[in-house]
Amino acid sequence: MTTNPAPSLETRFEQLLELVQAQQSRIEAQQSRMETQQTHIEAQQSRMETQQTHIEAQQTRITELETQQSRITELEARLASSPLPTQTQATAAPAHQGRRRFLQRVAGLALVSGVGASVALARPTTAEAKLTLHPTGQWMDGRVGALLQVPGAAAPIGGLPTSNKYGLIVTSDSTLDLSTLTINYDIGVYSYSAGTGVCGITNTGTGVYGSSNTGIGMYGYSSNNGSGVVGNSSSGNGIYGTSSSGHGVGGNATSGIGVGGASTNNYGVAGTSTSSYGVFGASTNSYGVYGQSTNSYAGYFAGNVQITGALSKASGTFKIDHPLDPAHKYLSHSFVESPDMLNIYNGNVILDANGEAIIELPTWFEALNRDFRYQLTAIGQASPDLFIAEEIANNRFKIAGGKADQRVSWLVTGIRQDAWANANRVQVEEDKTEAEQGKYLHPEAFGLPREGNSIAEHHIPDVPPAPPAPPSDKGIGEK
Repeated sequence: MTTNPAPSLETRFEQLLELVQAQQSRIEAQQSRMETQQTHIEAQQSRMETQQTHIEAQQTRITELETQQSRITELEARLASSPLPTQTQATAAPAHQGRRRFLQRVAGLALVSGVGASVALARPTTAEAKLTLHPTGQWMDGRVGALLQVPGAAAPIGGLPTSNKYGLIVTSDSTLDLSTLTINYDIGVYSYSAGTGVCGITNTGTGVYGSSNTGIGMYGYSSNNGSGVVGNSSSGNGIYGTSSSGHGVGGNATSGIGVGGASTNNYGVAGTSTSSYGVFGASTNSYGVYGQSTNSYAGYFAGNVQITGALSKASGTFKIDHPLDPAHKYLSHSFVESPDMLNIYNGNVILDANGEAIIELPTWFEALNRDFRYQLTAIGQASPDLFIAEEIANNRFKIAGGKADQRVSWLVTGIRQDAWANANRVQVEEDKTEAEQGKYLHPEAFGLPREGNSIAEHHIPDVPPAPPAPPSDKGIGEK
């Protein structure tokens, strides 16, 4: 009977080491699974916290809606216990009474009486038709919540919730205090004028402020040469608009400026948005957005910029933090430019045993480029016979005439021939327009003062000044 010899101490030690290593691998795998599970748990907790935030926001909104419903119920009760408005028709109606009646039909109710002190004050002429409003106010349910026409002195507006297409339409010769007005629907305040639709003036705060959850925070419209929205501030924001999903500030003008903002020490126009445009400008025959600055940037973009049309400039560079001293210096390089919409491609290649190489180009190369130019440079040793054996065809070209295992640097240029480039070739030379004759893009470079010689001055829009003082006390529609 043969017995197996007992394993040596060295063999047993190796077996034991293998067992320990296997156990260590299992422990590490278990730790990895536990870390993955921990990551999933943390992600789940984050989602739960986000859901909790949404739930709390929804509960807050529900509370607000309940409060508004309570106000509605209270106002409906007041309406039920209040006498209906009565109208006194004057014998001689002025010419503008038809306009007043039209606005009354649109609004559901026009407030032109001096009775409803908690809602509005007005001083209509004796020849105008008058409406009597109960002092406690009314709830309006037409297309427009309330329409106010106030030709006289300032009047406070308070305790008036409105709930339809427009919260409030104001036509006034004077001023109104809207500090306690509650707006529940599409457009908070809408103002129409042949001059300035909405104007805000302040010394230190915000001239005009608009905020909206889903619609337009502030909208101004001008039919003539006025301004849709004007903001003027000495040290704050001339115009500031915020919106969760719509436009922070929207302006529409037929021939004037849609939105004009001027500020001495701050932003003329500042717009922020969570999911839409902070500032949006569109124009058919002029500039969508115009920026001008004497000593700073006309426009500053902290992020990516996309331009779908042509870009005209005096120069172009990249500017980065200096690689050798990023905390204290910048590094800039100028663009490589040409009049031909030129694209540049290059690379290095090792020639084969025959002193040849085939360069493969991207599949889109010939679709994008035409009129190719070539350059070859031998590296490490002279190669006077180096040449392009086969020009670009099927997105490849061939180098020959070199030495085995020689390194060669190659460069190819091509002119763009895509659809946009073919339709928008660079006009290398062009005459200045009649208005630009005798003016310069950069008069300082020719030793001329900027004032009176700059083309930019011709393109600067007139930023509207603050509107004049309110006109004298007249009835609405009176000349």
